[in-house]
Amino acid sequence: MTKSIKKDFRREIKKSISRFISILLIVVLGVAFYSGIRSSSPAMQMTADAVYDKENFMDIRVVGTLGLTENDLDAIKEIEGVELVEGAYTTDFLCLANSSEIVTKVLAMPDTINDVMVSEGRYPEKYNECVVSREFLAESGFSIGDYVTLLTGTDDSVFDTLASETFQIVGIGSTSYFLNGDMGTSTIGDGVVDGYIVIPQEAYVTDIYTSIHITVAGAKELDSYSKEYTALVENVIEKIELIADRRCDIRYSEVRSQSNEMLEDAKNDYLEAEVTARNELAEAEQALLENEKKYEEENAILEENLAFIQNAETNLPLYRQQLADGERELNKAKEELAEIELEVIKAEEDYEAYINDPTKTEEQIQNAKDTLLLVKGSYDFYAKTVATKEAEFEQRKQDVAKLEDAVANKNQLIAGSEQLQKAKEDLERGREKYEIAKQDAEAELEDAKVKLAEAEREINSMEIPVWYVLNRDAVESYMSFKNDTQSIGAIGTVFPIIFFLVAALVALTTMTRMVEEQRTQIGTLKALGYSKFTIIGKYILYAGLATV
Repeated sequence: MTKSIKKDFRREIKKSISRFISILLIVVLGVAFYSGIRSSSPAMQMTADAVYDKENFMDIRVVGTLGLTENDLDAIKEIEGVELVEGAYTTDFLCLANSSEIVTKVLAMPDTINDVMVSEGRYPEKYNECVVSREFLAESGFSIGDYVTLLTGTDDSVFDTLASETFQIVGIGSTSYFLNGDMGTSTIGDGVVDGYIVIPQEAYVTDIYTSIHITVAGAKELDSYSKEYTALVENVIEKIELIADRRCDIRYSEVRSQSNEMLEDAKNDYLEAEVTARNELAEAEQALLENEKKYEEENAILEENLAFIQNAETNLPLYRQQLADGERELNKAKEELAEIELEVIKAEEDYEAYINDPTKTEEQIQNAKDTLLLVKGSYDFYAKTVATKEAEFEQRKQDVAKLEDAVANKNQLIAGSEQLQKAKEDLERGREKYEIAKQDAEAELEDAKVKLAEAEREINSMEIPVWYVLNRDAVESYMSFKNDTQSIGAIGTVFPIIFFLVAALVALTTMTRMVEEQRTQIGTLKALGYSKFTIIGKYILYAGLATV
């Protein structure tokens, strides 16, 4: 390029400086977008990887359909490439707050893997203390120091799983397992987990782990989003899968044996409960029958007494009249007896006088004796009559007194009748309660029998468990973040191209206009002997300087 062309080039830039700067800025903007977006994805991945390494986030998670035991954990420890192994507990519960049920995921505080980072407050020190997520606080309205009460949302008891149903909030924390706040779904409540709490491991009363978390030796030194990391983890997963079937067979045998023992114990308990219940029912029924019999006997006596009183009230005047008549007859008989007694005395005196009187003949003496015997016979007869009448009078007197006592005790007998009626009502209520208790007992026994049958069917239909050996891609928050970084990376590849195309189009349009505007100048340059390359080079240099 000659000196004159260079001078013309500089003048052209000065003359169209705004056009030149516009092209330059468009290109700079495209480059800035390209470099910024392209670096965002690796930067996000590096940041996340640093957090995962800091909190010792698991590389592998093992889940079994029948849970996992300490023996399973020991077997995984022996696998080459495994660095750390830890059993984990996870259970979904409901928490009542703000007049609504919050689905809450309850985690056991880990020892080495998936560390929980406390940002406010402190870590739990007692079995009934907990650390909660900010999402849980936002949903529940609780704060540090409040108490959280958990429900199962089913017929099961919280105490089947935990040592307490109430936990005090002592801190606010987070874990990489829920990095993006998405805690998944649940089978209780509205199906969406609203937050999580972390409790000490000793708060769990079961020794069956929900899952086993594993870190791989050497994985922390690698980028968790790299192919090298994936290959290293997959190698250990394959080794774990090699022992999975054997461990599942062992677990199946253990659960089947334990279930059969529990079923047998439950059957024995059922039989004992059935015998006890039926004996208690029989005793209760016998007591009812005895009380009913006693009531019938007392009621019969009461009715008899009431009838006697009614009869007494009706016949007492007659009996009193008969008593008075009997008294008069008795007095009359006594008077007659007294007169006859005087006759006996006189006859005895006459007889004695006749015996001592020599003037009396044997016939006269015998007549006097016969008279005496006759009078004595009359006396004995009247004496017996008086005795009989006295006995009848005394008996009638006692009868009247008895009737009078019965009439006098009428109110007391009526009160007894009322008490007996109340006893009858109590007896009827007792019979009703007995029948209800009997029906309830029969229903409970039948329900228990059905449950035993269902449990036996479940045991017989139990399938051999399966292990699911999962990498970090099975963690929703990890996969979501990974997809986000990949999406940003894709944008970083496609979006800058649009700016470059726009810049190229602007440059092309600008250069086309320049060529159109300077056709006369181009013709002059050609007439002066400048080559096409020299002339074209001016415009290529202009566009290149603005874009490159």
